[in-house]
Amino acid sequence: MVKFSAVKAQEEAGISYIPIERKPSLLASLCNQLIPDMVSIFADPVRATDPFFQLLSDHTSVPIDQIRYIFLLSMGYPLGAIYRHGLAPSPAHIALRHMVSTSIGLLFGLMCFGWVQMGVLFSMTGVCYAMLLLVPSKVVHVYTIVFAMASMSVAHIYRMMVDYGGWHLDFTGPLMLMVQRVTLTAFALHDGVARKKAELNEDQKLMKLTEVPSLLEYWSYNYNFHTFLAGPICTLKEYLNFVDGSNFKTIPTQNGDGKTKIKPSAQYPVINAILGMLMYAVVYLLLSTQYSLDNALEPGHSLASRVLIAHLSLLHIRARYCIVWLLAESVNNYIGLGFSGYDKEGKPVWDVCKNVCVFDVEVNNLFDQIWNVNQRSSSKLLTTTREAPDTLSHLEKQIDDPPPLMMLLTVCISAHLVFTVLEQAAVVGCRLLLGSCIMPLSGLVEMALFSNAAASLSSLAIRDAHLCNQMIPDMVSIFADPVRATDPFFQLLSDHTSVPLDQIRYIFLLSMGYPLGAIYRHGLAPSPAHIALRHMVSTSIGLLFGLMCFGWVQMGVLFSVTGVCYAMLLLVPSKVVHVYTIVFAMASMSAAHIYRMMVDYGGWHLDFTGPLMLMVQRVTLTAFALHDGVARKEAELNEDQNLMKLTEVPSLLEYWSYNYNFHTFLAGPTCTLKEYLNFVDGSNFKTTPTQNGDGKTKIKPSAQYPVINAILGMLMYAVVYLLLSTQYSLDNALEPGHSLASRVLIAHLSLLHIRARYCIVWLLAESVNNYIGLGFSGYDKEGKPVWDICKNVCVFDVEFATNARALITGWNMTTSRWLRRVCYERVPPKFWISPHMAVFVLSAIWHGFYPGYYLCILTFMFINEAARKMRTMLRHHFQTSPAKKVLYDLVTTVTTVFYMDFTTTCFSLLMWEKCVLFWSYFYYIPLVAVVMVSFLPVPREHRGEGKTLEKTD
Repeated sequence: MVKFSAVKAQEEAGISYIPIERKPSLLASLCNQLIPDMVSIFADPVRATDPFFQLLSDHTSVPIDQIRYIFLLSMGYPLGAIYRHGLAPSPAHIALRHMVSTSIGLLFGLMCFGWVQMGVLFSMTGVCYAMLLLVPSKVVHVYTIVFAMASMSVAHIYRMMVDYGGWHLDFTGPLMLMVQRVTLTAFALHDGVARKKAELNEDQKLMKLTEVPSLLEYWSYNYNFHTFLAGPICTLKEYLNFVDGSNFKTIPTQNGDGKTKIKPSAQYPVINAILGMLMYAVVYLLLSTQYSLDNALEPGHSLASRVLIAHLSLLHIRARYCIVWLLAESVNNYIGLGFSGYDKEGKPVWDVCKNVCVFDVEVNNLFDQIWNVNQRSSSKLLTTTREAPDTLSHLEKQIDDPPPLMMLLTVCISAHLVFTVLEQAAVVGCRLLLGSCIMPLSGLVEMALFSNAAASLSSLAIRDAHLCNQMIPDMVSIFADPVRATDPFFQLLSDHTSVPLDQIRYIFLLSMGYPLGAIYRHGLAPSPAHIALRHMVSTSIGLLFGLMCFGWVQMGVLFSVTGVCYAMLLLVPSKVVHVYTIVFAMASMSAAHIYRMMVDYGGWHLDFTGPLMLMVQRVTLTAFALHDGVARKEAELNEDQNLMKLTEVPSLLEYWSYNYNFHTFLAGPTCTLKEYLNFVDGSNFKTTPTQNGDGKTKIKPSAQYPVINAILGMLMYAVVYLLLSTQYSLDNALEPGHSLASRVLIAHLSLLHIRARYCIVWLLAESVNNYIGLGFSGYDKEGKPVWDICKNVCVFDVEFATNARALITGWNMTTSRWLRRVCYERVPPKFWISPHMAVFVLSAIWHGFYPGYYLCILTFMFINEAARKMRTMLRHHFQTSPAKKVLYDLVTTVTTVFYMDFTTTCFSLLMWEKCVLFWSYFYYIPLVAVVMVSFLPVPREHRGEGKTLEKTD
């Protein structure tokens, strides 16, 4: 009325009225824009979120349905952090935790499948919950499983009709998981209400329900955000224990003290699952665009390439499942659902959400026990004690006792597949180091530094397509010739170090023992659960090293030798198995030596004969140990034989691991099978009684000193080799025109760098084996740790030996122990050949058939005898004063070093003509002198003193 009067007054005064236009407020504008969008989002959540996920799909080359799934699963990390810390388990938070988890899960479902498909899931869970309320508990499990399986079957048929043979993600995946949940709940209610306690097994007693869960609990169990989309499956009892936090409450220890455990850290299981997921993501990105099963159906492929294509196709198909499962496992472990309690040793166990064992899937023959673990567990809950006992026992027998032939074939095929994958990884590493893949390396660093693993992996795939184009087509040729495939990398190292290609390859692979040993020592620490895994990992890496060094043909020779020797252990009577084994092994090695002399006479190239010589030691030691443990009485054995005996044939896995483990296969050192098995299961570090018999538990000794000591010795010899190898050679010592003194000096310096090659390898192998724990043998009488199992050379004794015995015992020590165990201690009394002579003969045949070997070993026999007699007759004259003692030691050291050079020159020259030529420069005087002294009679009053001095000196 006021406004109208004002307008009328303005009109009478001749003033026109102009209405003012008011602009809508910012809030009103936002409402006008957001409300229609919210309505459209609510009406079709899938289409409304498509632009965002399409953007991610375009940048990652991953289909939109899969990238949507991965993104929503990855959101479990930030949401899980809020859920874990902001809504920590407490009585006040239980209902809130149910509601929050269910709301987010339903939102995720709507964003993935929309209202229609989610309506199918709502309907099924609604009907199943109604059955829990209305159907008698005696038959509720039957009604539920029939209805759930029928609903799922209809969904599968519908999918076949609309997307036959397709791989698009739709509601059938969560529906399959939901069928497991609703049936598990129905069976648990049936067990808790309709069955007697005596009828239940231990697992059913733990998971039974005594009343129908509330609707909120039931919906939270089926639709929580961290298991709804991709699982894993747990029982309702496990889920409710997680929500209220009772899974982290007091759990009695093994001795029943019931002390409260500290809430365990999820760091290790989460990181372990993430690393497995990233590994499979790399596999998927590398292989999915290159191989498919359709390629394996195309004509024109050879059988080997068809198998390889099928394997690589299935590998990236498996990777899709494993990426999702491992991502879901890491999320659920992070928020605490995966924790199930403590084992007997008090260690936390995270197995509720474990859905795949990565290593076991790729190499284990019991496939049904390690693939989709949660599905298998739920099937067990539904079927155990609900089927005919005879059928169940038959199935369990099949699992527990697989046919030996099938197990052998499975192990061989699995090892073959592992070699293929590991070789591909090695080639990738070689190309990275060669500088041809700088961008892939930067992509890997980016993936390690930034948390968005999916984006990093995707950018890596986009930028590094050229890596796939280079690597993937070469895989067949790499598999066929691993040596040639790795030659470029090792040739580069050889060019930069001036070390021959075969030797630098050996040194590099031996040096890889340090990083691999660290993983083997800490990641696979000795425990009952890790024993088989330690065997498999060590054997697989060792076989890979062998293929990279020698190729398939030469490795086939080694496979044949170990295979025949293992068959002898199984088939030949234990009374003579040691004889059969040593004869066959020495014959095989002799044939290899002869073949090498035919194709590379006088050469120094590293080939399979080196590992074969070590393998002969291992297979014969094992056969003799089995003979001692089965065919001989304990009273007939000495202390060492009693410790190392075997009472049964080792398993094939143990035997192969002993012969092909990565840390002793290439360069030794040799230990007995008993020592190796004690190292694998960790019993070599267990309680060792002290001298006074108190039996106190020893702290696991540190390997720092023996490792550093071996490395320093190796570096010293490496410097010697680099300084002298290019300046001196034994061929220079054969040239005319040198004085006798200069000839001796040239020979000594040449032999010094030749010895350095052996010592570098031996000391490197010793340090690696001490680092991982194989070298530890126990404690001495003073309680100090002893690391002598892998000791192969005593540097000071070799370079400054005062007598021949010290030189022999300080050089190639593990071979000396082998000769003692299989020859010296086995020669019967009053045999036609003495133990010393038998040892020298066996040692000569073991080394090969070059004349220089026999001249060297035969001369050493005389030197050893002459040194013993001279010590018997002269040493006591020089023990009356310190000065005389020093003089005696100095003279004997110089004499021993001279004779060492005089004889080992033949060992290195190999050929008869060169050995005789070298000795002729000395007019054979040293040889004649030592032979004459060895035949000198020992005075009666000094007889027997030589052996006493050798034992006490």
